Amino acid sequence: METGPHPDNDNNKRNEGKNMKRLSGSIFVYRQNFLAYYKKICRRINKEKQTDEEINRSEKNNRRFQNWGVIINGIMVIIFMGSVLYQGCQTRKSLNIADSALIETKRADTIANKSLQFVIHNNEENKTIDRLKNRAYLDFIAFPMIIFESGKKISYQIKIRNSGFTPAFNIDAIGKAKIGYEGVTENEIESVSNIKKSSGINSFKAAGANFSINLYTDVILSKRDSIKIREGQELFYIYGCIFYNDYFGMSHWQRFYLSYTPKDGYMTECIKYNDTDKN
Repeated sequence: METGPHPDNDNNKRNEGKNMKRLSGSIFVYRQNFLAYYKKICRRINKEKQTDEEINRSEKNNRRFQNWGVIINGIMVIIFMGSVLYQGCQTRKSLNIADSALIETKRADTIANKSLQFVIHNNEENKTIDRLKNRAYLDFIAFPMIIFESGKKISYQIKIRNSGFTPAFNIDAIGKAKIGYEGVTENEIESVSNIKKSSGINSFKAAGANFSINLYTDVILSKRDSIKIREGQELFYIYGCIFYNDYFGMSHWQRFYLSYTPKDGYMTECIKYNDTDKN
């Protein structure tokens, strides 16, 4: 009997070949899957490394930015504080300048006020000098001669001249007489200086004008007094005051105090009380 290949063996071989192919295919697939998974794992690891590096780099950058931010903020604070200090110094300097300017202004104002007062004072002095130079002055040009008549009130006439350069206005006068050795007291002469009595004369006298004023007293001489006065046994006085205004509106007075001299029968000036105001 002729022997040949057994059919089962061929099937087995074919099955083995198929199984080998399947196995090879499975191994290939597993290998491919393993490689893909491995690559995936590697990519993930690399990605994680990159992520860690990026995170570290980001953190470093953040820390660097934070550090720079702190530094910049510090610099800004320093600049701000320096600016504040500078502004404060400038403000203080400006205040000092303003204070100095105020002091100088006050000093200048004081100097200006003093200068103004000086000018005003000089103007007032010049006005006063001009007024004193040009005002009216009433002076006696003749003292009266007294005629003693017993039983009558003593009256006398005084002659006056306006020796100033401007007119005299509102001229008034008062006159008194006294008999006795004690003379006229200061209170008596002061009393007539404070009395204004209309003389009835013209109230206006131009510069250079001469005029007379008649004055009447309350003293009545007895015959005995008249004899004693003429013989020098009794002293006799007349006194009084003239009042007037000048062209500038200032009031003035001129006092007189005279005593009788029996030798020549004239009245002469006494040592005191013949004076005038200084206005």
